Amino acid sequence: MFGHGKCPHCGQDVTRCDMKAVTVGDQLAGPFFHGVAICCANPQCHKVLSVVADPSSLAADIARRVAKEIRGAKG
Repeated sequence: MFGHGKCPHCGQDVTRCDMKAVTVGDQLAGPFFHGVAICCANPQCHKVLSVVADPSSLAADIARRVAKEIRGAKG
């Protein structure tokens, strides 16, 4: 739960966060997924506190990849 600490960048209490859409992945190893950057909501800060992959996007991508592999194995 947010609101139980201070931003390590500006030192203000974290009582609210802004979320921004980002792409998550490793350019060398891949794959890329939709994700969310959780940022400090202090107007003078906006530093990224955390980045996470969007679980629903990740699950949908895994399902697509598995289905593609299954179709490829039948051919």
